[in-house]
Amino acid sequence: MSALPDEIVSEILHPALEVDDTDFSDTSRVSPFANSLESTAAYLLVCKSWMRVGTPLLYSVVVLRSEAQAAALARRLSGNKDLGRVVKKLRVEGGFGLSMHVILQCTPNVTDLFLSLNIFPRDSTEGLCRGLRLISPIRLIVQNLDTRDNFGNVRSTKLARAVAKAIPNWIRLSVFEFPFDEPGCGPYITVLIHPLAKAKRLHTVVVAGSAVVYEVHAMLGECPLQKIHIKRPVSRRDLPISYNPALASILSYTVRPDAESCGELSSFALNHAFKPNPSFVPLGSASQEVQDKVWSCVLYFAMSVPERAEDPSRNDQRRRLPLLLVSKTFRRLGLPHYYVHVVLRPLVSIQFTSALSHIQTIHSRSRIIWRDFEILVKLSKTSLRECCIRVDAPRKASPDIFSDLAELQTLDWHCTASFANIPTETPVDAMPKLRNLHIRDSDQSFLAALSSMKLTSLRRFVITWNLDCNQFLRVHGTHLSEIEIALTPAEKISPGILDLCPNLVSMSLSWKASHHRRPPNMNVFQSANPAPSLTELKFLIPIEKDISPSNELSSNDLRDKWSAFFDTFLYQSVPNLHEIRVTCFVWPLTREHDISRCFWVPVAEALLALNIDLKDDEGKKWRPRLKVGGRGPA
Repeated sequence: MSALPDEIVSEILHPALEVDDTDFSDTSRVSPFANSLESTAAYLLVCKSWMRVGTPLLYSVVVLRSEAQAAALARRLSGNKDLGRVVKKLRVEGGFGLSMHVILQCTPNVTDLFLSLNIFPRDSTEGLCRGLRLISPIRLIVQNLDTRDNFGNVRSTKLARAVAKAIPNWIRLSVFEFPFDEPGCGPYITVLIHPLAKAKRLHTVVVAGSAVVYEVHAMLGECPLQKIHIKRPVSRRDLPISYNPALASILSYTVRPDAESCGELSSFALNHAFKPNPSFVPLGSASQEVQDKVWSCVLYFAMSVPERAEDPSRNDQRRRLPLLLVSKTFRRLGLPHYYVHVVLRPLVSIQFTSALSHIQTIHSRSRIIWRDFEILVKLSKTSLRECCIRVDAPRKASPDIFSDLAELQTLDWHCTASFANIPTETPVDAMPKLRNLHIRDSDQSFLAALSSMKLTSLRRFVITWNLDCNQFLRVHGTHLSEIEIALTPAEKISPGILDLCPNLVSMSLSWKASHHRRPPNMNVFQSANPAPSLTELKFLIPIEKDISPSNELSSNDLRDKWSAFFDTFLYQSVPNLHEIRVTCFVWPLTREHDISRCFWVPVAEALLALNIDLKDDEGKKWRPRLKVGGRGPA
């Protein structure tokens, strides 16, 4: 790598280190940099050549989202004056204290400046206010989300006035990006408009939407404007500018396709389409075997077989059925694909034919009677691999029905049938290929019947019903690699789940509303011997509708209980645990204000010291941020 010329290394690194200008200038409520998981600075650690060539590329666009980042950058630039001169674009999403004065002092060549006027009360803008006079940007982008705000926030007011004071001295300033898309710019922006209009230097103004075009043009009419650009695509009907030729001549925008333009496009396509050849026969020269294979493959995808395997409830029957009516060949080849995954709908009797021997998946949207279930099992026993069904409980049921399901791999059971004569009628070798078992609603006798079977292929067990699982786990626990169990039955299992299921890789506990989001009892994780195979632990806690996802625990009592839970957790029982996922919250966007209020952040950082990642409802793990006065990931 060191033998490559610097020019080639620069071409390699440029796409990875480049910050798109659309993201840099984004003034929306959620920053495009809010979900950045890894720092692009990691590329510079590959080798000395990448460090030398990549450093100017990395620092050419600087995005600051926290006070700690600003402090770290200030230290870096103070120790290397040349580095500050390569900074061309600077995005500041807060106040960030006195460090900003040092940064602006060291970056005299900034051409593009992004400032946010949404300053939280604890965030200081003193450094920014003092340092603005030290630079002279060409382009100014201002973010202010509160259009009806008044001067209630002292720091925001101070920053707006400091920018207004600096504008007369920014002799290169010629581009201004207006943050609003509705008339009424708010007091903070009004403070900036007057010095901008008075300076008479602007030649380009960027607005978010078309509704503010006239207001902006009127306020900045004395400037030598050459272009007013609208970011959001607009319809021509939204721009009645025929009566204002001066505005029309400088307006720049992209047109949103409307009914007229779509109609013109359709007409063009029809007029230029190839004429059909009525004598053409697809695959006419191929053998019948080749034709069957090709058309079967085409119908496999045309009938959405892979998609229906993932979601059998897809409502696309009206699109699939006409394909069977195209020809006898399509009917012969398409029928197995049509019936391979079946959804049983209400008020439809089961009329099985020989074609149903191809069924691999059955999902039921409503309950069926037990007799229909027996017929279904009988006719699809040689092919059925997945059964997700709701069955009305009969007066009497025999577990012998499961002996026919030799190919079944997934069973999603929703039936309260009571099984009798379990010791004598239960087929020991039933469902030999069953890997996934999900019990939503069941009688205790169903678990007893399953406990009498071998089920040697069972690997995943999910139960959301309050049943006694002790006997079932004593028999089949050693087979399981994944379990999901409701909190109440989990706390009643004795000995603990880890003792009965020593080979678990993933363990999930699910909460109901009645649990009030409390932490589980510690006896769930007690184990006579460590469980070295367990690497993942999930707490499936529903997010309450009246609570913000990032403000996940509504009371101090709950927070204290969860803090005590993690402090006393039996980590020695799970020595290889690397991930805990809690679904009742999502990580806050990378704003210091939100992070400081999130209960789970200190929990995650404590777990990281144990090499355990804490993930949120979206499956994202916490990435530590820089701290003021400390070191950490950028």
